[in-house]
Amino acid sequence: MTRKRIFVCAGEYSGSLYMSATVKSILQDYPDFEIYGIGGSEMQKAGARLLHNSDSWGSIGLVEALKRWYLIPVNFAMRKRLSQDRPDLVLLADYPGFNMHLARRAQSLGIPCVYLFPPRKFANSAVDVKEAASVIRRVAAEFLPTYEVYQEAGARVDFVGHPMLDTLPRLDREGLRGKNGVGEDEMLVLVLPGSRAQEVSLMLPLFAKTIPLLHARYPGLRFHVLGAENLKSDSSQNVHLEQFTQNLKQQGIEIQLIWEDRFSQMQMADFALVTSGTATMELMVYGVPMVICYKVSILTEILARCIFYQLPEHIGLPNLLAGTRLVPELVQRQATPENVASEVLKILKDPKKLAEIRDQFNEVSAKLGGVGSVNRLKSVIYEELGLRACP
Repeated sequence: MTRKRIFVCAGEYSGSLYMSATVKSILQDYPDFEIYGIGGSEMQKAGARLLHNSDSWGSIGLVEALKRWYLIPVNFAMRKRLSQDRPDLVLLADYPGFNMHLARRAQSLGIPCVYLFPPRKFANSAVDVKEAASVIRRVAAEFLPTYEVYQEAGARVDFVGHPMLDTLPRLDREGLRGKNGVGEDEMLVLVLPGSRAQEVSLMLPLFAKTIPLLHARYPGLRFHVLGAENLKSDSSQNVHLEQFTQNLKQQGIEIQLIWEDRFSQMQMADFALVTSGTATMELMVYGVPMVICYKVSILTEILARCIFYQLPEHIGLPNLLAGTRLVPELVQRQATPENVASEVLKILKDPKKLAEIRDQFNEVSAKLGGVGSVNRLKSVIYEELGLRACP
């Protein structure tokens, strides 16, 4: 068999994290394959050869995206690279503003392209994904609604489910709490300010004022702040989060900054105060009730309202998957310390509401396709490469 070459590109931390499980598994099946391109540190650990590390590429909003102007020449270089290298397959994840250019180049060169987390994954109309459906050779849908809308648009689409379900560890909650010194009756609240530096800068001031309100109204709450592993090497982010934690400790609040074992922390938690993103879905799978918050720059908000006729009804992944508001979302001017604290306490102090959210999370998690996503995605990739599923 001729040695295969796969070009990969994941421009977001979450996309890189979950694509890395597939990369690792492919290389276990076919150790002589060359997998190279763009991804984060998790992709590199999985065995991919990185041309560019994308750990810091994430951004939200029109204005914030413009600050990533330096990615334009990178994109041109990668399209040129595809023309020169002619890899056997292009594997893309999320990051549509960058990756769709690569998908179009792959199409023009006749290179098979598989796209995980495709553009407009929560679109309600096939019209919204028509162009993407016509360009992408094979859409790998991680959500059932994504599969349905791309199928309606005429794409060649497979419902592979979410790779997260193959990678999330399942550990003993009580054992974890005991090991980490969390009391049986202690209420542990996770604080997740985001995996993008821009998010952290916007969300920490909100959380810095919200946590003291929660502490005053619900004495005894314990807080664990989860720093995103892709930001751990960023010294400014380290300083920012350390100062945030120390300032709250000085107010008599029991709080700890943690950079590792995020999934263990999620399984220990009773509640989460979380920035909108992939973490909301991970928490949902673990059955952790939450309040979702989000902020962008004022200019980005103004531009979004001018350009888009209607802003999305939901931003949190659990709510998007459910098609209804399972947990509160507080965005922009709604995201005030008083509002956030109020929504958290409404749930935390209502055992019936906590149980209801957990039950709803179990129902919605079924839309993620169940365990086996990595193997299903590999089957799509191997089919495009003309290979059998297992070597």
